[in-house]
Amino acid sequence: MAELWAYIKHICHYWVWWTSSTLIAAALAIYQGGGRVIPTWLIWTWAIAGIFVAMFLAWRDQYRKVQELTKPTGIEAIDDLLVEWEELEEWYAGYDMTSRDKLDALIKNTRVQLRASYPDYVNTFNDAVKNPHVSLRFPKKSRTIDELGEWLEDKDRQSSWVMATACLNRFREIRKSIASKLPL
Repeated sequence: MAELWAYIKHICHYWVWWTSSTLIAAALAIYQGGGRVIPTWLIWTWAIAGIFVAMFLAWRDQYRKVQELTKPTGIEAIDDLLVEWEELEEWYAGYDMTSRDKLDALIKNTRVQLRASYPDYVNTFNDAVKNPHVSLRFPKKSRTIDELGEWLEDKDRQSSWVMATACLNRFREIRKSIASKLPL
């Protein structure tokens, strides 16, 4: 029951703001101050509209609190991205039809997440994107020489795999560095 009263108080707070502190309320006061009478229907419409606006604003405040409390922490978001990088590297290591769209989208998403949670690591990640270096030129998968030759013929797949692997390796380093600074 306490939550209901808190919600009603929140609605009342916004309703008072709506009816007394908005530009339209000021215009109505000036209109009435000029010796004119504000129609009763307009006052009721204004008051009732204020209830709906106040209910929405009170709901929005609570919604934002829930969003803030339930969003993943920075390290949780990093772990989720790490899984995506591992899956993408595995995908490029395979034989399915590939395009660079997934890679570009994940690079963009990783930058956004790093800027939001760990901006000091954006440049480190960007270095891997600009200069993708890996120790191997092909994935460690059991393949015959013919299968490996077929995989190596697809230069787009190979370059995407190199980029994904370089980004994954750098992202693992970033995650390790972030985790080392977290409290136990």
